[in-house]
Amino acid sequence: MLYVGIDQHRKQLTVSVREESGSVVLRRQVSTEWQRAREFFDDLRGRASEHGGYLSVVEVCGFNHWLLKFLTERGCAGTIVVQPGEQAAHKTDRRDASALSEILWINRDRIRQGLPVRGLRRIQIPDAAQEADRRLTSLRHNVGRELTRCVNRIKAVLRRHNIEQECPTKKLQTKRARQWLNGLSLSVVERYELDHQLTRYDLLQKQMLELQVQIQQR
Repeated sequence: MLYVGIDQHRKQLTVSVREESGSVVLRRQVSTEWQRAREFFDDLRGRASEHGGYLSVVEVCGFNHWLLKFLTERGCAGTIVVQPGEQAAHKTDRRDASALSEILWINRDRIRQGLPVRGLRRIQIPDAAQEADRRLTSLRHNVGRELTRCVNRIKAVLRRHNIEQECPTKKLQTKRARQWLNGLSLSVVERYELDHQLTRYDLLQKQMLELQVQIQQR
C-alpha cells in the first residue's frame, strides 16, 4: 500500500507518497489543471497497483469536493479528510504533505482495522444528497440575509426624509406599502436608488420562494 499526503491549494497540489517501509518515494507539485492532474494520478494508480493500491489524506478546505471525487475515480482506496492542526494557522509551522503522509503511514494498521486515526481530527464528508441539502440551506440563508439588507436600504432612503412613519402599513413588504413607495416624490437619484432596491427585493423574494419549493421537495 502507498500512503499519499496531499496539501491542496487552488492552483496546485503538493503531494508526498510513502511506501510500506515509511520511506518517501515521491514528492511532487501537481497543477490542478485537469490534464496534468489526470496524468499524475493515472501514473500514481499504476505505481500503486504494484503495492496493493493507495490511501490518501487531505486537509479540509472550501473546495475539497472535486478532489475527493477525482481521487476515487483515480483508484484511491480511501481518502481521509482532516481538520488542520492548531499550528496550521501559522504559515511557518504549517503541516505539509510530507507530515500528512507520515501520519497516514504511522496509523496504517489502525486504518485497516477501521479505528480512529491518532493525531488527526477526521471529518465526515457528506454524500451528494446531503451536500445538495446543505447548499440549498446555505443559499436560503444568504438570500434571507440579502432581503434584510435590501429592506434596511429602503428604510434608509425613507429616514433621510423622516417619512418612514407615513407608510400606511407597519411593514414595507405589503401591497399597500409598495403602492405608497412607488408613488413617493423623490429626487432623480433617490428615486433611482429606491427603485433599484425595490427591483432587487422582488428578485430576492422570487429566489426565496423557489428555494423553499426546492427544499420542500427534497
